[in-house]
Amino acid sequence: MIFKDGLRKAGFFKENIYKTPLLTIHEFDEYYRKMMKADPNKIVPEAFIQEIKEYVGLLAATEDNSKYIDK
Repeated sequence: MIFKDGLRKAGFFKENIYKTPLLTIHEFDEYYRKMMKADPNKIVPEAFIQEIKEYVGLLAATEDNSKYIDK
């Protein structure tokens, strides 16, 4: 998600509220599999998947996301 101030965060949201960060590609793969099982016709652009993989690989493991949770 891109916040109003331009900050980008990958994670899990509930009703547009940031709940937990996406820390590993395994978490994304698990979520993606469940989403596709629930709705096989849903299309997720490859560019989005690549952006998530890049974010998780480069940023998520080194950031403290606690100040953004539930905000």
